[in-house]
Amino acid sequence: MKLLATCSADGSAKVWTTTDFNLLFTLTEDPLNLLRNWYWDCAFTRDSAHLLTVSSDGRIRCWELGNGSLKQKWPPFEEDKHVQTNAYKPFTCLAFFEPS
Repeated sequence: MKLLATCSADGSAKVWTTTDFNLLFTLTEDPLNLLRNWYWDCAFTRDSAHLLTVSSDGRIRCWELGNGSLKQKWPPFEEDKHVQTNAYKPFTCLAFFEPS
């Protein structure tokens, strides 16, 4: 099955089938978008078993495409670990390479 993924300002990524463009999954941890989080970019793993997303909260998430569940979440990237701050840089782009 061929898939298409879209990212949105509603705090979600959506996965669609390309044969009929039916929605397969809505991937989100915040269904009401109370955090006002943008999902900026995404990339499929080589086997299309997972989707990686990056968002304005500075986190990278790995989603299981077999059931639409969150498999892993990485903490926000801090530019300078020596400075104690809650500031982080949101991710706006993702490049993913999975060597064979």
